[in-house]
Amino acid sequence: MQNIYLLQPLTRKTPDNEKQGFDRYFRVESVGYAEYEFGTFPRILKATRANGIATTSFEVNGFGLVRQTVHLVGDKDAVHGWADAFAAWAPTHYTKGVTRFWDALEEEGKKHQLVERDRWQRVDNVADRAWFDLNNGVAVTLNLELVPVLMAAFEKK
Repeated sequence: MQNIYLLQPLTRKTPDNEKQGFDRYFRVESVGYAEYEFGTFPRILKATRANGIATTSFEVNGFGLVRQTVHLVGDKDAVHGWADAFAAWAPTHYTKGVTRFWDALEEEGKKHQLVERDRWQRVDNVADRAWFDLNNGVAVTLNLELVPVLMAAFEKK
C-alpha cells in the first residue's frame, strides 16, 4: 500500500454513452500531476481491473472530523488496506495539487455542501464527488449511492 497523497478529483455527470469507463460517468479534473500524464490513468485502471475490483467502507472518527463513513471501490487488495493508509495520512492530509478531499471530509458532516476557499471553484454537492487514489487504484466517495456508479466506471465498457 502506497501513500494516498495523489488523489484525482472526480465529479459525477450525466452518463455519456459515447464514452467508456470513468469518462462515461465522471468529469476527471486536472490537478497538474505531470507524473500521471500520457496514459498513466488508463494504465492504472488496466492493472486495477486485472487484479480485481472490490468494495468496502470504513468509518472516520477523529482527526478533528465529524464521524462519517468513507466508501471505497477499487483494487481488491488495496481497498482493504486503505483505512490504515488513511489513518497514517490524516494527521498531515497532504495532497499533491488541490483535491478538496480533506475539505469535503470537514464540511460533509457540517453542511453537506462544500464551498471552496481561496477562490477555488464552488462544488455544488459533495454527493456528486469522488476521488481516485492514483497510487493504489482505489476510488473514494462519501456518498454510498455513488458506489454502483464507481463500480460501473471500473468496467471496460
